[in-house]
Amino acid sequence: MIGEEKLRELSQNLISDKEDYMTCFYKNLNMYLANPDITIREVSEAADIPFATLNSFLYGKPHSDCKLSTAVKLARAFGVTIDEMVGCETLTEQERHAISTVRNLPERSKYLIGWYIERQADIARDNQGENKKVISVMRPQIDEEGNLRPTDDMTLLDISEYRNNVRPKIFLGIRMVCDYYMPRYTPFDTLLIANDRKPRQNENSVIIYGKIIFIVQRREEIDENGEKVVNYYSIRDGKFHVTENDVDDVIGYIAAIHQGNE
Repeated sequence: MIGEEKLRELSQNLISDKEDYMTCFYKNLNMYLANPDITIREVSEAADIPFATLNSFLYGKPHSDCKLSTAVKLARAFGVTIDEMVGCETLTEQERHAISTVRNLPERSKYLIGWYIERQADIARDNQGENKKVISVMRPQIDEEGNLRPTDDMTLLDISEYRNNVRPKIFLGIRMVCDYYMPRYTPFDTLLIANDRKPRQNENSVIIYGKIIFIVQRREEIDENGEKVVNYYSIRDGKFHVTENDVDDVIGYIAAIHQGNE
């Protein structure tokens, strides 16, 4: 049977359609079998499905229904969820994307994500009061070139005292651990990030580009072809910039600054 790494790669090509999930199921199975390293016989053995049953589904009456047990066995054999295998969209697009992303991560990262989800659940329970708000704060790592890099070093910060029009929007804090951004941001500051909307013109924001955290200013500009483009300029030196299309992730805009130790 084909290796797990290849199966994870192929799982990125699964399709879905809640109105015609049987056709999706049929196409998804054929997608796997179109790979030269996979044969019907191998799938039959891996899924513990009679060869004749699988062959009939593929080459018998097009898109005919099959037993639920058959679909479940195939999903297990390919290492995907039943929703993904059948394409029935019982999960939202966001949920399917999250599952697909986590599937391709190393085990340590999966453990970290599980820990983070549990921490977020604890935070949600702690935030039961009307004006109660606790967020996670990341302490980045500084590399040899002075760049900030994401880490799993997280602490909690109570921001309950912030204004009602700011507090609900904040979802994450980033601890400044260097003096490269002074005098605007000091090593005693924690940037409070919100992502309820896109950053506005000339607004300081936080992005991920090339696995590096950049504190940037968003600018809408006209390029040499007369087209409007959006660039993010590093506020560290004002020289480095990247277009919005090339950014890996816009974490959010800086809604407030918390000063002092957590």
